[in-house]
Amino acid sequence: MLVNKYGQRFINEDCYHARTTDACLQQPDQEVYLICDNQVFGYPEFQMQTLIDAWESVAGMERDLALPENSLQQTISRYNEYAAQGEDPEQHKHEDWLQPIVEPPFAALQCSLGQATYVGFTLGGLKVSVDGEVLSADEQVIAGLCAAGACASNIAQDGRGYSSGTCLGETSFFGRRAGRHLAGLESIGG
Repeated sequence: MLVNKYGQRFINEDCYHARTTDACLQQPDQEVYLICDNQVFGYPEFQMQTLIDAWESVAGMERDLALPENSLQQTISRYNEYAAQGEDPEQHKHEDWLQPIVEPPFAALQCSLGQATYVGFTLGGLKVSVDGEVLSADEQVIAGLCAAGACASNIAQDGRGYSSGTCLGETSFFGRRAGRHLAGLESIGG
């Protein structure tokens, strides 16, 4: 499970990684920990999040991470209660991925901004017209300059709204519109 500096879960951990990253960046002071138990722990393949430590008790982890007293214990207890029933009423993680966190040692991996590595790309890009024409800051068309896909401000504006393939649709739809528009301008002599 992912928790913030208050020992609280803030997202269903089985969702798309861009959405998870965006949620991590929205946490207070961008402080985030990945908590797991011995049943699911494994060193990350790419070593982008470091292992902080492992503890024999959740109380010990909570203390050493300087989380508010009883916060992580309550979060894990509540999560475990529902996970044992195949439910997650707070964050709605799919039942296939729900597993109580009960087997010590309990590990914490560092996922805080500046202390973990996040790999990404920009979204939002250049402001464009419906025909892919790039617009200046004062909303004027920049003649002959078009953009589509991830370099244009279309459907996906941030990690909350992005998933793999989103830019393919934007690129093909708006790229085609831009191409047709430019072909029309060129045939008129523009």
